Amino acid sequence: MRVFHRSTSVPLFGVLVLLSQAPPSPPPQAGRAPAVDPYLPRPTGLSEADLAALRSGLAKLGDQIAALKKTRGAGPEYDRIADVEVFWSAVHNQIEHNERTDLARANRALQMGFDRADQLAQGQTPWMTQNGIHGFYSRIDGSAQPYILNVPEDFDPADRPRRRLDVFLHGRDEGTYDLNFMFTKSTTNFNGMPLHPAVDRFILQPFGRYSNASRFAGETDVLEAIDAVKQAYRIDDNRVVMTGF
Repeated sequence: MRVFHRSTSVPLFGVLVLLSQAPPSPPPQAGRAPAVDPYLPRPTGLSEADLAALRSGLAKLGDQIAALKKTRGAGPEYDRIADVEVFWSAVHNQIEHNERTDLARANRALQMGFDRADQLAQGQTPWMTQNGIHGFYSRIDGSAQPYILNVPEDFDPADRPRRRLDVFLHGRDEGTYDLNFMFTKSTTNFNGMPLHPAVDRFILQPFGRYSNASRFAGETDVLEAIDAVKQAYRIDDNRVVMTGF
């Protein structure tokens, strides 16, 4: 078979021979480490003892979450279990995916998970009137996805008026994993942002699955985070404002 291009004919086997005779790539220079793909996983940076302690904590918190799902796994309280499970997921994802992990943040996440699990088992949800980390269960894969929420200043859940919801999408950052997102996105520092806390509004910062410009699964997560806030609080559908990156 021959491949023709305009008036010149080139045998196909000739093309293959020419390609096969291309010079090999030069070897890496002596003394220089090969380039590292910035998107590949990094070692956790944790000792075996630290990893063992985190896995033990994950097992304990996982048992508490399983018990909560048996007793409170239906109705409006289901996302309150997600408010607990996001801490389990944040630590689990770091060490199972071999990502460099801040040990202090990981321990803090587990402790917050334990505290909330104990409170929820007693029917208490004090974090619902506080600024901080919340969660919902994704319709895509059932995973617990985190978001950061500011409640209105001087918030009283008994107030009946519906309030405005400002949605702020975080920018690109390849290190924005669950754990880093949850403990680096501020609920107090809004300098440089086109929004700020006030008595008439909630402020939602969705995780959006990862640093993906809130596209693909991230887009669905943003919309589901908005729905989760609407189910938990009285939001004015005509005053949902979106900004960010």
